[in-house]
Amino acid sequence: MRARDFALATVLGATGCIELKIYNSFKIDDAQAASASEDAGTDDAGPDDAQPAHCALDGDSVDPPTLTTLGIEPAVQLPASATKRVVLAVNLDVRAPVPVSAWDLLNLPISSNFPSSITSYDSLGIGRQLTTYFSKVSLNSWDWHVVADGRDVEGGTEGVPFESASGTLTFNTDGLLQTEITNGSTWNFKGAAAGQTIAFDFGTSLAEGGTGLDGTTSFANVFSTNAATQDGYAAGSLASAVVSDVNVVGSYTNGQTRVLGRCP
Repeated sequence: MRARDFALATVLGATGCIELKIYNSFKIDDAQAASASEDAGTDDAGPDDAQPAHCALDGDSVDPPTLTTLGIEPAVQLPASATKRVVLAVNLDVRAPVPVSAWDLLNLPISSNFPSSITSYDSLGIGRQLTTYFSKVSLNSWDWHVVADGRDVEGGTEGVPFESASGTLTFNTDGLLQTEITNGSTWNFKGAAAGQTIAFDFGTSLAEGGTGLDGTTSFANVFSTNAATQDGYAAGSLASAVVSDVNVVGSYTNGQTRVLGRCP
């Protein structure tokens, strides 16, 4: 296997890490480790010579440092992770009128007050845009409906909204989140694992013992999405690695990081 150099980091001091070279995938046996230690500090190795990482057990007191071999076999591919939870913090303008039409998937502009979109991920790591539509029911009560384009959902039609989650939010007279109710949220994205459950969290309501202020509110202020996060991600490849304190931390092309190893 041809080795591929991902990163070279030099850290000298409290961590004791002198040199780090991480390659795509390798295993170091005792003979390879001895050979690699003789070549430490040089960049003359050929592309097929997997150079392990080197760490000093006591870099501040040993001169020259006594090197030990840190063999790392990083997870080069990081599998996708399906979204399990979406957190939305929006303000729903209490001054807004009740829509002129009851909730209607085919007439979203006149049956809802405000949309908020986020990209979620299915079991394959494919991004799926989900849009939450908020519809005012009464002064302190709002229904929410989450829809995707029908092209992304089993049984759906491209260009036609498909709803798979809904619920109700209530607020007290101060505009704080009083309760949040979910009627259901199960998704069958095309080509992916069926029955993907996604929890929608609008904040810690007063009924849950929270402040009712850390997420969705209903103040006399403009509609806005103040925060929107989710916990899924696409598959990724190892892009780089650095030494952070005593940990070897890998960064992946999907924005995720993982601890790949630790300097002794």
